[in-house]
Amino acid sequence: MQDSEWNVATFTVKREGAEAVTITVVGRVHWVLERLIKEGKKSCKPNDNAAPHWTSCVYKLRYAGVHVETVKEPHTKVFAATHARYVLRDSMERVV
Repeated sequence: MQDSEWNVATFTVKREGAEAVTITVVGRVHWVLERLIKEGKKSCKPNDNAAPHWTSCVYKLRYAGVHVETVKEPHTKVFAATHARYVLRDSMERVV
C-alpha cells in the first residue's frame, strides 16, 4: 500500500441480523483495523503487533459500530497477569 492509503479508508461493516454501516477510519485506527482484518478469527495481540494506543483505537472502532471482542489471556512471566487479545467479529468490506 502507498503511504497515503494508510491515512484514510472507508469500510462497510456487515453484521448478521443488522443493517450494514459505512465507516471512515483515519491514521492509527485505520492501521489497527487493517491488522484485525488481516488476522481474522486468529485475533491480534498488541504485543505481537506493537504500536501505541491499541486500546484507544479499539475504543474508537467500537464507538463507530464495529464489533471487536476483547479476550483476556493469562501470562505467567515474572509479573503474572493478563493481556488482551482483540478479535474482529464483523465482516468488513473496503469501499473503493
